[in-house]
Amino acid sequence: MIKFIVENQTVTFDVEKIQKLKKIGVAFSGGTDSSLIVCLLAKYVPNIEIIPWYGIEFWDLDGLNFVKKAYKKIINNYPDANIAPMRYFGIDKEDPIWEEMFFNNCKTDNELNLDFNTVIKNFILDQFKSEYIRTGITNVNTFGTLTAPPISECIKHGFDRYVQPNRWKPNGTEWNMTGTKMWQPLKFVNKKFVAGMFKKEGLMNWLYPDLQHSVPCKKECFHCYERKWAFGTHNGELYE
Repeated sequence: MIKFIVENQTVTFDVEKIQKLKKIGVAFSGGTDSSLIVCLLAKYVPNIEIIPWYGIEFWDLDGLNFVKKAYKKIINNYPDANIAPMRYFGIDKEDPIWEEMFFNNCKTDNELNLDFNTVIKNFILDQFKSEYIRTGITNVNTFGTLTAPPISECIKHGFDRYVQPNRWKPNGTEWNMTGTKMWQPLKFVNKKFVAGMFKKEGLMNWLYPDLQHSVPCKKECFHCYERKWAFGTHNGELYE
């Protein structure tokens, strides 16, 4: 077991369990959360294959550039790690075939009450990560899901309106080995943990500047506020 601790927040890697799974898929977005997971796996968990994958959003192709830069830097920095080539697939939420598939597979009315663009995107992601498990490309898929900053901090800095309420009170466990087999090691920590680990692991100088949301995007969003709250590095200040 390896415990990573930042300001009373702890993430545990069960190295033996991870090694037994052998092929670890990582939903890699080129942001801080997924990048941290890949770096920690590469450094601390030997004898596994790390398989990063990315859904290319057709409406946000700039994100692909961040993914490519971050991936290249990580493999160069951890030459002894077995990091597979990036796997890519397209996410076109306006494709009527995906929409038809979604409605044919929709299980609950609750899904229809969510933002439809988000639902379709998540549905497409689910199809691909399930396919990776089914075909043996990965034995578990890892996600950089985080807990939101404390409510008091979100209110203080004026971005509570952007937070999905369930992000404040995550439930379940880090591991779900039924169905599509999923691991969320950061599920019960917030972005302050990620920022602290970037500093502890020396990632700020060589990796951070080229990641998504290292500067504010063109519109106000939760991710930009969250990053500024944790890292405090945006040049275009979102708040003082």
